[in-house]
Amino acid sequence: DVLESRLVFDAEISVGVRQEAQRLGVSAAALLHVAFARVVAAASGREDVVFGTVLFGRMQAGAGADRVPGLFINTLPVRFEVGGVGVGEAAGRMHASLAELLAFEHTPLASAQRVS
Repeated sequence: DVLESRLVFDAEISVGVRQEAQRLGVSAAALLHVAFARVVAAASGREDVVFGTVLFGRMQAGAGADRVPGLFINTLPVRFEVGGVGVGEAAGRMHASLAELLAFEHTPLASAQRVS
């Protein structure tokens, strides 16, 4: 019945997430993506989940992208299997998955929807 829920991390939690991510050798984003994948898995009753992640599109934008006004935002699907691994392994797998997605950060939405 919940349509939307928000939680703003306080400074202590934010620092803890960054420290744990650093200890695991991954980005804080990867760690939070794993947490979200586990929430989606619990809510859906599935261990193999797909959800969208937002990429800002500036990494592979090319020369002159810094002079273009506006944001380069794209949403791409992330598929992740949450079962059978610990947080460290899951975070490493998610970190690698997010890195692989960077090659597709400029993929048109219609193409991303078609292949997702």
